[in-house]
Amino acid sequence: MKLLHNKGFTLVELLIAAMVLVVAICGILATYVTCFETVVTSQNLRTAIDVAQSKIDQIRNAPFGVICTFNIGPNNVFTANVGGVTYVGRIYVDNCPNDPVTVTVSVCWRQKGGRVIGEDRNLNGALNAGEDGDGNNRIDSPAQIVTVVTARG
Repeated sequence: MKLLHNKGFTLVELLIAAMVLVVAICGILATYVTCFETVVTSQNLRTAIDVAQSKIDQIRNAPFGVICTFNIGPNNVFTANVGGVTYVGRIYVDNCPNDPVTVTVSVCWRQKGGRVIGEDRNLNGALNAGEDGDGNNRIDSPAQIVTVVTARG
């Protein structure tokens, strides 16, 4: 007796369908992983901006004659450890000792995956060879605040 109608899928069709499904699932999982990494980066950026703002507030509350000292020696580098992440900041004060001065605070950090955010690749607070990506002789970062401070009086 001869079958007139074959119903169902062949093995080759099933294997092709399985491969398409695997590729689609891998793409979806990769998207989820990227989204989670983006969320962590965003949270760390918010924390770095908070650290920079705290340092700006400290500088603004200092007497005007002292602000220039934030630009020299160990005063221009600071660290903060928040949630297991170490944030390293650098302070630049321009136009000292004149009034007004421009204060720039940049904060860099290393993500849990090892990626460093900002130009300070070794997180030592100093601008080393190969770290100045834009050639402005400063450590730059997405978490950077620039403000102008004037003498009070």
